[in-house]
Amino acid sequence: MATRRKSSGWELFYSIADVAGTPDTTRFAIAGGWALGAYGSDGDGADSIDLHAIAGAGNSLDSVKLEFMFSVSGTGDGKTTVFELYNSMGISGPRQAVCSLALTGGTAQVVAGAAGVTWCDTAVATDYRGTGQTVVVNDTAANNVVSVTVPVLGARFWEGLFTGAGSTATICNAYYRWYTE
Repeated sequence: MATRRKSSGWELFYSIADVAGTPDTTRFAIAGGWALGAYGSDGDGADSIDLHAIAGAGNSLDSVKLEFMFSVSGTGDGKTTVFELYNSMGISGPRQAVCSLALTGGTAQVVAGAAGVTWCDTAVATDYRGTGQTVVVNDTAANNVVSVTVPVLGARFWEGLFTGAGSTATICNAYYRWYTE
């Protein structure tokens, strides 16, 4: 009997209204000691997604994959920002740095209007896990909407932050979907 694949539609993962003016603070320096709050709420507005709750993933988290897409705003294309991705194996467990993504907005417009919101078409990933399982960047620098696929590796909670380091974008959005293999 064939295994049935399941997936979700795209959902908002994290959004920030003014990354250049009021950025999130990078957490890579303290990620290992930064404990996850109860069910992902850490009090700073950056709540985690819980794969167990949304994907029904439990004993087979290794079969779930996460894919991310990003949009940024600013006049014209070429707006930049940095997105940091973290995970945790369980409630109250320490966060682990997964990757840092240097993102650039492209020419694909998301919403017409003065805000100039565009999909990111370029992503450069720095993978921090060293597990042999890699963060995969799909269609980067090809004038397509770039997506980033991350193996779950048993992690239940996922969280991300946009940092203002070198950011020329204003409003930044991260979207995710999950799927099983």
